[in-house]
Amino acid sequence: VQLAANAVIPEGDVVIRKVTNPTGDSTTDFNFTGDLDPFTLTGDGGSQSFSSIDPGTYQVGEASLEGWELTDLSCTGDADGGSSIDLENRTVSIDLDDSEVITCTFTNTQQGNIVVKKQTLPGGSNQSFNFTASYDQDGFFLSDEQYNDSGFLSPGTYSVSETLPDGWNQTSATCDDGSDPSSINLNEGETVTCTFNNVQPPLLTVIKEVTKNNGGTAGVNDFGLLVDGNLVNSGETNTFEPGTYLIGEIGLDGYLLTLISGECDSEGNITLDYGDDSSCTLTNDDSEPSLTLVKELSNDNGGNAVESNWTLTASGPTGFSGAGPSVSNGDSFDAGTYDLSENGPSGYDASDWVCDGGDQTDGDTVVVGLGDEITCTITNDDIVPTITLIKVVNNDNGGDAGENDFGLTIGGTSVDSSQTLEVNANTSYALDEVGLFGYNFVSITGDEVCPFVLGGSVTLNEGESITCTITTDDIPPTLTVIKTVINDGIGAENPLSPSDFPITVVDTLGTFIANFPGSDAGTTLTSLDASTYNVSEDGSPLYTATFSGDCDVSGDVTLDVGDEKTCTITNDDGDVLGEETIDGDVLPATGTGLDRFAFAASALMIGIILRRKSTRLANKQKA
Repeated sequence: VQLAANAVIPEGDVVIRKVTNPTGDSTTDFNFTGDLDPFTLTGDGGSQSFSSIDPGTYQVGEASLEGWELTDLSCTGDADGGSSIDLENRTVSIDLDDSEVITCTFTNTQQGNIVVKKQTLPGGSNQSFNFTASYDQDGFFLSDEQYNDSGFLSPGTYSVSETLPDGWNQTSATCDDGSDPSSINLNEGETVTCTFNNVQPPLLTVIKEVTKNNGGTAGVNDFGLLVDGNLVNSGETNTFEPGTYLIGEIGLDGYLLTLISGECDSEGNITLDYGDDSSCTLTNDDSEPSLTLVKELSNDNGGNAVESNWTLTASGPTGFSGAGPSVSNGDSFDAGTYDLSENGPSGYDASDWVCDGGDQTDGDTVVVGLGDEITCTITNDDIVPTITLIKVVNNDNGGDAGENDFGLTIGGTSVDSSQTLEVNANTSYALDEVGLFGYNFVSITGDEVCPFVLGGSVTLNEGESITCTITTDDIPPTLTVIKTVINDGIGAENPLSPSDFPITVVDTLGTFIANFPGSDAGTTLTSLDASTYNVSEDGSPLYTATFSGDCDVSGDVTLDVGDEKTCTITNDDGDVLGEETIDGDVLPATGTGLDRFAFAASALMIGIILRRKSTRLANKQKA
């Protein structure tokens, strides 16, 4: 349509309005530029109108404003929809037709921000904490009392977290709007402050040191280290809550806790605070044991040794030796196994060692533990000496005495042969016997110390035993036969001498012993055995034989050992015929000489018979 030159074209209106989120802003200036005059809208609800302007196309753009973002741009009143909006570039192209009133509303949303704050115990720590945020792809680091401002963020949901360094704990992570840091709901214009609180728990290392200068073998892990009664390992660092703690140990026999050092006081007390890295050292020293060897002595059998005569020895890791009555270890004595021994006089019996304390494994071995106080005693008892007295009797001459018939004595104490008598050491004892008739002492033989003579003394040492033998020999008896001849009768004319009468000696069995001529001096027979013998003679019928002395009327004589007996045979010739006899008889003197001789012989025989009968009768009467 062709308009006349003077035609009137209807004008239109453009209204620019401001809407803010959050609503109610009244102070923020938003600047606009474009085909219309530049203008500023202040706060929520502000507007700018351009009235009665020619139809056409108008560009209107809003300048960007820090902390705000254009979140909506819309226009109303454009009948043909010719206007276009470029939200990204914050502009609108208004297609204003005649008589249109187009209202374009710029809606701005105020951005928020998230502030992350770091607080640590101990305060002032320079430990850096690494944070990861959904709104910051690079993340950030904070130390105590430092903070990070995210800058302007569109409202929405965000997250922030931290990576804990070793030795640190997170005690809290809170946001002041009540959000959890893992899901922060950031509203328009909101500043959310999230505070991360971290603590560095105190660290404590308990160290065990063991001094082993007395044979100890325990290691550091053999001791139970305690922190307030809870077990910890030596050299291991542990975390604790701040507070006061008592450091101790489960002790080990034989070890003394000699030192507590480091940050602990001498009693093992320590106060820990955040950030502390403390250590305490407990030093144990193996306790020096002691061992004493004691000699006890019993001299109840005459012994005269004293305790100092023995050397007592303990052989082991740090052995020692010394004279009794007691000896103890020296300095730096080590625990271990010790063999106990002694060296001293003979003649004493030693008991087993008896130990008070320690671990005695046998009669002469003791295991000495750390800290042990041990006394080991050995007792020596003097061994009773003995004397054995043996009697040897040589009965080679018919003796019948036994070995116990001689009254053996040791120091005046009667003993039997081969009996062993206990005596006291270092005391003199005489070896003797009562003796027995008919026996001669021959010798004392045996051990070197035996005396040589009866009644000789011997002194024995402790434990010494000797055997002495007393030998006795039976003394052969002797028999002396004396021949006496009386020639005062018929033998006067031709007297016979003692040698005219052969004498014979036989034993009870009739065994011939000796034959010899009679002798008025006597004939002595030696080397006889004790026995009964018969002495006889070949006599003359003119002589009457009688026995006197130790022989009986029959000529029998009993000899014991040692006897010295004498038998006398008296031969008396007959009376002369015609003379009065001693009995008062008178023999006739008639007849020839031969008659007289026959008569005399007969008378002699009758007289002998009568005398023998008379003698036997007399002996019976005496009996």
